[in-house]
Amino acid sequence: FLDSIHSINSAGEEGSSGLAYDLQVLRTLASPDSPLMRLGKAVVEQTTLVPPPDPQARQKQLAQRASGNAGKVVQTAKLFQDIHPEERLEKTLVDDRFAALREVIAGRTDGGQSGGGTMQIASLLTMLNEYYTQLTIADSALAAGTLPARITAADKLQLEAAKLPAPLKNILLDLTKQGTRKINAGTGDVLNTQMEAMMGDDCRDAIDGRYPFADSPQEVSAEDFNRIFASGGVLDAFWSKQLAPLADTASDPWRYKPTEGNMTLQGPDLTPFQQAKQIRSVFFNSEGGKKFSWSMQISVVDMDPAITELVIDIDGQVLRYAHGPDRPLKVTWPGPRNGSMAEITASPRIRQDTSTLLTGGPWALFHLLDAGMVQETAVRGRQLVEYDFDGRRVVLEITAGRDFNPVSRELLQNFSCPARAL
Repeated sequence: FLDSIHSINSAGEEGSSGLAYDLQVLRTLASPDSPLMRLGKAVVEQTTLVPPPDPQARQKQLAQRASGNAGKVVQTAKLFQDIHPEERLEKTLVDDRFAALREVIAGRTDGGQSGGGTMQIASLLTMLNEYYTQLTIADSALAAGTLPARITAADKLQLEAAKLPAPLKNILLDLTKQGTRKINAGTGDVLNTQMEAMMGDDCRDAIDGRYPFADSPQEVSAEDFNRIFASGGVLDAFWSKQLAPLADTASDPWRYKPTEGNMTLQGPDLTPFQQAKQIRSVFFNSEGGKKFSWSMQISVVDMDPAITELVIDIDGQVLRYAHGPDRPLKVTWPGPRNGSMAEITASPRIRQDTSTLLTGGPWALFHLLDAGMVQETAVRGRQLVEYDFDGRRVVLEITAGRDFNPVSRELLQNFSCPARAL
């Protein structure tokens, strides 16, 4: 029966999202006339069927033994020691079962000796007061739209409650779980509100549905790409200031660190911020991650004999290939022309529009790769792209590292802007 006694809302019912009711309950339970104490005392009273031995009888027995009055000693000892069989059964079935609770509440052992119960109850009430104080401060922080500090008193109270007998254990664990659940929900709401205030629709307006994040004629501008993904940009600024201290980045995917009671924080999804970091590590290799700059290597691995020379011009970085030894071209984007064009020309030119492939704009290099036909390879970080120039075949090898495939662009196409947690 005692195991079924819980705090209100303990069966997973959320109730009000605020902490007013929880604080009222805590304030009442931590008071000198605590209902928790009264409940415990009532249970102890109802489960103590065999009273403990009278300490005065014990003292009388010892005094008589010292005076040598053997007859009176035997008589007093019987009063002290003898328990009727039915009392012994009651003690075994009832008293012994609730001995732990009796020690906590009444401060004595079954043998009638004074235990640490009074001190333990006082310690519990002190912990409840400390938890109440920290929860009040956290509630004020959430009301002001700021993040609350970690409630260390909840951890202490849960550790202590786990060692207690019913009904104290369930009631105290319920109190900490309910408070922590609401603090986590409130913290998540604050983070979502702050994210909307700091980022708004910046990311969605600049990125969603635009090339190279989607197959679309509309493109992300170089300025917007820098503004959203650079170090200190829109995503990184919010991540560094608000989310990084709360996240476990050693796990993959990233997740929130456990809060009090090993619960999970209900904050914004961390996946977009992990993806943004990967994008930043690939595309921002200049000026400490503040400027869009990435590199890859191009080499000709196969070329039709009918082509006498192949000219590859990546934003002013030029490779001329004429069936000689393989000479890879390492290119950086943007290049000398500030990221404006990419071109491949096969000579002799048969027709201007089919012997030359020319793309423009901030994503011209990607468009150039899109124009070819991808050949599968078993080597990560190495892609083969085949082009056709008037029936003449050219195969280029693209090497861009293990973290990014510039041909499929999965890193970019899998990205979605942060959204408010549901």
